[in-house]
Parts: sequence; C-alpha cells; structure tokens
Amino acid sequence: MSVPSAQSWLYHSLWLLVAIAGFLLGAISGIGILLVGIAYIYYSRLASLSPAPLMHGLFIATVVAFHLLPWINDYTIFSDLSAGPLSRSYELRLSFENLFLLIILYFHHHLLIQNQPSNNQQRSLDERLRYASNTSLTKSRLALWSTAIICMVAPLPLADAFGLIDRELAFPWWLPWWAAINLFITCSTEEWLFRGYIQRHLNQRMPQIYALLFTSILFGLAHSGGGIAYVLVASIAGIGYGLIYSLSNRLIYAILAHFALNLCHLLLFTYPGIAAR
Repeated sequence: MSVPSAQSWLYHSLWLLVAIAGFLLGAISGIGILLVGIAYIYYSRLASLSPAPLMHGLFIATVVAFHLLPWINDYTIFSDLSAGPLSRSYELRLSFENLFLLIILYFHHHLLIQNQPSNNQQRSLDERLRYASNTSLTKSRLALWSTAIICMVAPLPLADAFGLIDRELAFPWWLPWWAAINLFITCSTEEWLFRGYIQRHLNQRMPQIYALLFTSILFGLAHSGGGIAYVLVASIAGIGYGLIYSLSNRLIYAILAHFALNLCHLLLFTYPGIAAR
C-alpha cells in the first residue's frame, strides 16, 4: 500500500465520498466514475510499485485528464452572484477535479516527491540564511522576504492598472461559503500542485531560483483564460507564493498567502472582474 495504514481508512473513504457526491449531484458522469475508479486503483495499489518516470507521467496525465475531459465537472452551488454593482456576475462552484487531485497530492506526496528530506528534516532557506555568518547572506534573506512581500502586494494594483479589476469595497453574504471553498479546495490544490509538487520537484534538479521562476510562469499560464495581462499578474503572485514556500519550507504559509490575496481581491476590488458596461 502507498498510503500509511493509519490514514488508509480516511483515504479510501474520501475517494468513495467524493465520487458518490459528484455522481449524485450530476457533476461526474458514468464514464467519469469509471475514470475515477481507474485512478483510485492505480494510486491506492500500484503507484508505489511504479518506476518514478512512469508514476510522474501518469500523475501529469491524471491532472490533464481530470481538467480537460468532460466527464468530471464542477457543481454550481450558487449562480448569478455579484460582489457589488461594479462586479461581474459570478458562480460559486465546487470543483470535483480539484478535490480528487487534492486527495492524490496530500496522501501521495511521499511518493511524488522522492529523495527529498521531509519538512522536519530539511532546514528552510530562511533558517539557512538567518544563521549564516556571512553578512551578504543576511542581506539576501532580507531582500528575498522583501521581494516576497512586494510580489504579494503588487498583483491587485497591477490588475487594476491593466483594467482587469476596479476598486470596490464589498462584503457579500456568500463570503463564508466562498472562503471555505477558496481556502480548502482552490488555494490548497493549486499550492500543493505548483509549489508542493512542481517547484519542490524541480528544486532537486536545478537551482532554486530557476525552479521558482519556471513554476511561477507555469502558474501564470494556468490562468491564461484571463489574457496576457492576467498571466503576468498571476506569475508575479506565483513568485510571491513560491518565495514564501522556499523561505519557510512550509506549504501552509503559501496556501494562506494565496488565500489572503484572493480575499483582498474579493473585499477591495471587483470580483472576479469588472461587469460589462
């Protein structure tokens, strides 16, 4: 088994619960259930026996298949929502694709990231720089944290300058539902995938700065539906999340930073964008 026995009951229950819920809600078709079943059998029984290249290839194929194939879809919880009079109409959706990917990434991260010390064994970049006797390294630590903060602050004003959003104070009634889904599903899945899997995996094979930039650009391209300006804004935010992850060596901080930026977007600007005029 590729899942620790102490967690196996939760692992199998989550696969079953999410699959049944998705099917009953009409978000997962019969073919989708078959696809989920194949993924479940592989990850629960065969992943630990697969050579690393095959396992990584099949994981990437799983991500692509769950995202592109039409048999696993989102479930719309609320439709025709509006954060404010200037904001575009919005649908609050539950992504079953993200739920399955989160299960795989959380329970199989020990397989997907091999030959890498655990968080408890590996000192963070911040710790290594903090205790360095070299003054230039201490300055590098301050510069990196400053860059991370700038990359967290800059995206929303930049998006405003590009005309992607506009300033608007809002506190919609659906905020609690949005916050739960955005934090525990959207941000968690994206950070586990981009920082916890891709960036951490690349850190083993290239200098950290290249891994950070490559992952951030890839993160930006994943948001290409909003156009080139959106890709740039998302890439800058990705650098911020990636720096926070590298400096702290704690994925939870990247997840919270991602959620904090999304929350500021909802509360202080038009969300998800500007309404047609």
